[in-house]
Amino acid sequence: MGVSKKIELEEMDRNEERLSESIAKDDDVGFKEKKFQNVGVFKEDIELLRKLAEKEQRSMARQLSVIIRKAVAEQKAA
Repeated sequence: MGVSKKIELEEMDRNEERLSESIAKDDDVGFKEKKFQNVGVFKEDIELLRKLAEKEQRSMARQLSVIIRKAVAEQKAA
């Protein structure tokens, strides 16, 4: 198994643990706003996102957020 695949699996495990913890907390206190939202990304773009995230040592979710925030900042500056 390649290093990047192992890292990806570890990240998926961490995300699953966070989701389980979040669900448990919601059961205790009722509805609460989620920190993450699922989005669809074209398969050919996933690998590009993964490479960008690895280069910047970020999760893919964090990298996508950074890309979006930079694009919005550039639009406001224009």
